[in-house]
Amino acid sequence: MSLSGQKPPDRLVPSARTALTALPALPRGAGGSGGGGEHAAPPASGAEPPGTPLQEIVRDLFAEAIGVPRRTVHADSDFFRLGGHPAAAARLLARARRGARRDTRRGG
Repeated sequence: MSLSGQKPPDRLVPSARTALTALPALPRGAGGSGGGGEHAAPPASGAEPPGTPLQEIVRDLFAEAIGVPRRTVHADSDFFRLGGHPAAAARLLARARRGARRDTRRGG
């Protein structure tokens, strides 16, 4: 079934349009800009270091997934502002799941 030549329902048609003369600039480190380390934002003053062993594990996985030094990741760090991107997020999730499965097999 082809929809070509058919008018979409009014609720799907924008009521206003805006022409862009240029695409908006992305913040440094956004949009999957590679390794991330060169774009890592400096830690905010008063940034919270990991406080529990679980937070330390998550920090280490986070840093490993985006290729930044552990010291740049804090409890309030933003994955994507530090250079994270969807592929790195998938790696982080897969790595966390592998670790969780390993711990359940050990009984801990």
